[in-house]
Amino acid sequence: MKVTNVEWDIESDELIDFLHSMPTEEAADAIDLDEEVYIDMNDTELENYLQDYFIHNNNSFDFLELPDEVEVPVDFDTAEEDVEETIREWLVQEYGWGVISFDIQ
Repeated sequence: MKVTNVEWDIESDELIDFLHSMPTEEAADAIDLDEEVYIDMNDTELENYLQDYFIHNNNSFDFLELPDEVEVPVDFDTAEEDVEETIREWLVQEYGWGVISFDIQ
C-alpha cells in the first residue's frame, strides 16, 4: 500500500530538541547557519529563524529527510475504518514525527 502527499507535523520545540541532539557543526550546517551564530542563539531566536527558514525553503526541512510518498506494509490486522489511523501510527513509529495528513493509493 502506498501513501502520498504526506504532510508532516513538525513542532518547533521538537525540531529544536532534534537539532540540539545533533553535533553542533552538523546542526548549524543543516539549517544554513554559521556554527558560531548557531551556538549564540537562544531557543526563541532559533525558533524564529526556523520559521523563516521553513517559509523560504518551500515549507520543507529537507535535512529531516522525511518522504512525501511511502510504501507502507499491507499486513495490517485492522478493520477497514481503522486503516488510516493504523497508517498514521506506523508513520509516526517509522519516522519519529507526527503526521497531519496523507492520501492512500
